[in-house]
Parts: sequence; C-alpha cells; structure tokens
Amino acid sequence: MPIIQKLGRLYAVTDDRYLPPQRLTMLVKKACEGGVDMIQLRLKNKDLIPFCFERVKKITEKYKILLIINDFPELVKELNADGVHVGRNDPPPEKTRKIIGGKILGISAYDSIQYALKFENIFDYVSFSSPFPSATKERKPTPFKVIKEAVIRIKKPIYVIGGICEKNIKSIMEIGVYGVAVSSYIFNAEDPEKRARILKKIIDEIS
Repeated sequence: MPIIQKLGRLYAVTDDRYLPPQRLTMLVKKACEGGVDMIQLRLKNKDLIPFCFERVKKITEKYKILLIINDFPELVKELNADGVHVGRNDPPPEKTRKIIGGKILGISAYDSIQYALKFENIFDYVSFSSPFPSATKERKPTPFKVIKEAVIRIKKPIYVIGGICEKNIKSIMEIGVYGVAVSSYIFNAEDPEKRARILKKIIDEIS
C-alpha cells in the first residue's frame, strides 16, 4: 500500500511536558475515539518509550492507525513501530533512513522549504511549523506564504503543527496541506475525544 494511503490527516502528538505516562493510554484512547487517525509518541526520556509504546500500540492496533515514535530511529525496529519522526537536531534523514529501512520517515522542516526539498527523496512526509502561536512549538510563527509555497513545490505529504485549533484549522487545510499535527489542543483538553471529533469533522468536510 502506498505510504500516502496509510498516513492519517489528523495526527496527534503526545507531549510529556503535560501528558504524564500514567495518563497517556487513557488520553490516547479518547483521542482515537474522537477520530485521530495517526499518533506520534513523543517522549524525551528514552527509557520510558518501550513501556509506553507497548500500551499505546494496543490502542492504535485496535483503531488500525499508525504509531510513530519521535527522535529515536534506533528503537523503530526493536519496537516494531510504524516509523519515526526526526527534527533538525536528531539523526539526519539519510542516516535515519538507513536505520529504519522501509518504515515511515517524517521530518521537521520548521519554516525551511529548502531543507525539505533537500531530503524529499528520503522522507515520507514533512511537517512545517504553524503560522499560529503555540505553547508546544516555541518558535516564531511561519508565515502563511511559506506554507503555501511549500504546498506548490513539495510533492510529499505536508503537515502543519503548532497552535492548531477549531478556529484556525480550516484556514490551514484550505491552503492544501495534507494534514495537521495537534498536541495540546487535544491532549491538554478536559474532553480530548470531543476536541478530536470537532477537528476531524472539519478535515473531512474539506478533504
């Protein structure tokens, strides 16, 4: 099956800054019930990843969605993860691809189209930082015009991450990006399932 047919459009990213391991599985389950169709397990403590991965994997298998790990390509084959997402300070895409083989590789381009183009023949999807302020992505917002240009020039699936919510998701999806990556708006909510359901409905109406 082509990679693009596997990738979800509502990509939920866990964050251990406000999502402790003891609440992780419960909140991931609620997000999946709301319609999230891809999960990234983002844990900076490498030692916690195997423990958390096995519990989250049971949920993603039930809902038949992808589970991507963040930062540590060497764990992909060991855990049988669906893939890995790496940033600019992680192992470079060429090295990561050699480690993970045919598994899914996502990269962060932040606001750099040139960086994405440089590795387009290596990655399966790329994420750009959002035009909106974000507590998760502590970076200067990326102008809309950069994301619009990226959609034109980059042929692989593009996600936008940072500050995505019910009020602005439509404006991002209408640019032509493949999907959105969301963290605090879902996982830091009183009702993650409801939040996910709202976003998924908007995405489905546009896609």
